[in-house]
Amino acid sequence: MASHSAVIVYYITSVALLRDKARVLFDQQKTKEIKQYNRRVQSTSVQIGDLAMLYQKKVSKLEIQWRDPFIVSGLEGTHGISYTLRQLNGRGIRGTFHGDYFKLFVSRSGHLFTGTEISISIQQTLRYRRRRDA
Repeated sequence: MASHSAVIVYYITSVALLRDKARVLFDQQKTKEIKQYNRRVQSTSVQIGDLAMLYQKKVSKLEIQWRDPFIVSGLEGTHGISYTLRQLNGRGIRGTFHGDYFKLFVSRSGHLFTGTEISISIQQTLRYRRRRDA
């Protein structure tokens, strides 16, 4: 019959080996998940002066999710990921917007104002007003 101390030593070493094996498997799974995540993620980095479209969070599925192009005018906040915006006509927009809600605007020839078109003074709206049910 095995002595009590030998059984305890065997148990402690087997637990340590199982922990090491679990740690190795955990690290392998973690690196696999990191690779899969990095394949799917799309990081968009906007610079000051870029044209960017702004994502609207709360819209119905048939409404436009990306708002008109805006000019990124400045960097705000302590973390350096919030930006201020200007409209195309130069008017500033109140508030700051997180960098995750931007998509770089890719212009197509003939689709932006060139300055020769007739100008209509309509302000770009970012958020819809709440409807008040009567």
